Amino acid sequence: MNFPGVSIIIPVLNNERTIKKCLECVTFQDYPKNKVEILILDGGSTDKTIAISKSSKSINLHIIKGGYRNNMEARRSIGFQKAKHNLVLVLDSDNYLYSPDSLRKLVKPMLGKDRLVGSFTLHYHYDSRLPLFTRYISLFGNHDPVAYYLHKADRQKITQKTWPHKNQIVSTKPEWTIVQFNKKDFPTLGCNGFLINKKYLHLKDIKPENFLHTDILYDLLDKGLNKYAVVDAQVVHDSSSSIKRHLEKRYEYMQLHHISLAKIRRYKVFDSDSPQDRLRLGKFILYTITIVRPLYESIEGFFQKPDLAWFIHPFLCWAFLITYSFAVVNPYKKG
Repeated sequence: MNFPGVSIIIPVLNNERTIKKCLECVTFQDYPKNKVEILILDGGSTDKTIAISKSSKSINLHIIKGGYRNNMEARRSIGFQKAKHNLVLVLDSDNYLYSPDSLRKLVKPMLGKDRLVGSFTLHYHYDSRLPLFTRYISLFGNHDPVAYYLHKADRQKITQKTWPHKNQIVSTKPEWTIVQFNKKDFPTLGCNGFLINKKYLHLKDIKPENFLHTDILYDLLDKGLNKYAVVDAQVVHDSSSSIKRHLEKRYEYMQLHHISLAKIRRYKVFDSDSPQDRLRLGKFILYTITIVRPLYESIEGFFQKPDLAWFIHPFLCWAFLITYSFAVVNPYKKG
C-alpha cells in the first residue's frame, strides 16, 4: 500500500476525560508516523487538555489556538485550512480509533479511481466494557434518536452487517462498499472518524463561524461529488461523561447551528419544507409518546445482541423530544 499523508484535526475544549485515549489510539495506528500530522484546535481549555496533549507520544502534533470557544465547528474549519495534506481525518476528542488498522482501512479506498469524497465506518465499535451510553451509541449507530427516526443517521446499528439501502450502493468490494447520496437522502456525514479529500472543498468562501461539516459535503452534491466508501473499521464514540451532559451539548448545538444560524444552513437534519421530513418527525413524536416502537426496537436489538443499553432508547427519545422542544421554543420566549 502506498501511504499518502493524512492530517488529523481534533477540536478540543476542556476534554481532559477523553483526549489522552484519543491521542493514544492515533499513535498506535499501523500507519507511517512521518505521514501523519495531528492538529489540536483549542478553544481555550482551562483543564489539563493541553498538558495531556503536549505529553502525547505523537510525533507530528501541533497545538493551535483556534479561538471560537463556543463554536467547535469554527475551530474544525480552521483545522481544515491549516491541514497540509489533502486527506483529512475528522476526529472529535471523544473518538477512539480502536484498532491499529482503522486509519489504514479508511485511507485504502481513497487510493482508487472512484473519485470518492470521503470514507466512514459502517458502525461505531462495540465493546461490552464501554460505559452504558457509549454502548448505546454503538448499538444504535447514533447518539440522536431524532436523526435516527428522520433516517439521517450516518452509521448503522451494530446488528446491521452491510449497508442497508440497496438503492444507494454503487459497488461492493471485500473491504468496503461504495455508496452515493442525493439531496433527499443525504445523512449527517462529516465527523466522528470521517476521512475526507480536502481538494474538493471550497473553504475560502466560508467564514469559520459559518462552517458546518455537513454543509460542506452537501454543497458538493451540486458538482456531482456524491460518492463515499463505507468501511468496517473500528471507531468508538465516547460522547459524554453522562446522558445529562450529552443532552446539554445537543441543546447548545441545536441552538447555535440549527436555530441561530438556520438562515445560512444548506443542509438541514429536519427540513420543514420537506413533506417526507415532516411525516418522519411526526412519526418520531408519536413513537416517543406511545413508546411502543422504541421499546420494540430495544427488545429486538437485545435478542440479537444482549445488552441492557438497548433499553435506554425509549427514555432517550423522550429526553431528546423535550430537549429539542425547549431549544426551539426558548428563542421565541426571549423575543
